[in-house]
Amino acid sequence: MPDGPRDTDETTRTPPPSGDDGATGGRSGGPYRLKRIIGAGGMGVVYAASHARLGRPVAVKFLGTAADDPEMRRRYDQERAPLAALRHPALAHIYDAGEAEHDGAVVPYIAMEYIVGARPLSIACREADLPLGTLIEVFESLFDALDHAPRRGILHRDLKPGNILMDSEGKPKIIDFGLSLPTGAHGAFEAIEAEGGRPVGTYKYMSPEQRGGDPLALDHRTDIYSLALVMLEILKELHPEIPPSVARVLEGALRREPAQRTPRAALVRDGLRACRAELL
Repeated sequence: MPDGPRDTDETTRTPPPSGDDGATGGRSGGPYRLKRIIGAGGMGVVYAASHARLGRPVAVKFLGTAADDPEMRRRYDQERAPLAALRHPALAHIYDAGEAEHDGAVVPYIAMEYIVGARPLSIACREADLPLGTLIEVFESLFDALDHAPRRGILHRDLKPGNILMDSEGKPKIIDFGLSLPTGAHGAFEAIEAEGGRPVGTYKYMSPEQRGGDPLALDHRTDIYSLALVMLEILKELHPEIPPSVARVLEGALRREPAQRTPRAALVRDGLRACRAELL
């Protein structure tokens, strides 16, 4: 039986281990110069870095203690290619993947898009006091991205405000597919077995079926639920008098039973777009 969910909220668990500001002193990791730590937790550590020869700024994530598990490393290797195939303006792009020495061991890494001025979505929306129409437009883009990922065979499984960033131009980016799950029954079952049968993610934002820990119950609708929950949470804080049309769209995305839930993220996107048109 599952022994409870594994909370992966890295933003609250592990401070940078290299000093208060996370500075690394210019150490290297594979072909990258590591500048400072920008995130750390059970799944690994993330650095702001640049390519040693090309100079391109990137964020480099090294696999953490999971690298000691041969099964987890095999899954990690298998999933890097489909992750790199994801291309959408609201998804952080994967540039490179490989293995390099990190803290005395050779571990897998992923180099991804570095998001300038990145702030967690909820904080960025609060600080900017986003108008309702602008906030809806932000989530239109996110649901559009969510429609793209399953068509590439990928679920996220850990959508939450900390894994959705706003860049310096006010554009959202979904990050951290470190808990991504291959779609399809065999891939899902294999992935959950490797995790000891426990539901993995951030419990507050899990869909009901994800909390249940049944790998065969998970499909793209679990991410629809989580993203809709994030939107509802931000709306309640910034615009508590939610328009009935928006409430209806979110109600469909948040139905407890997956079979009754809005079946595609694109339909949620289209519903929000119609709501925003009503505000103009």
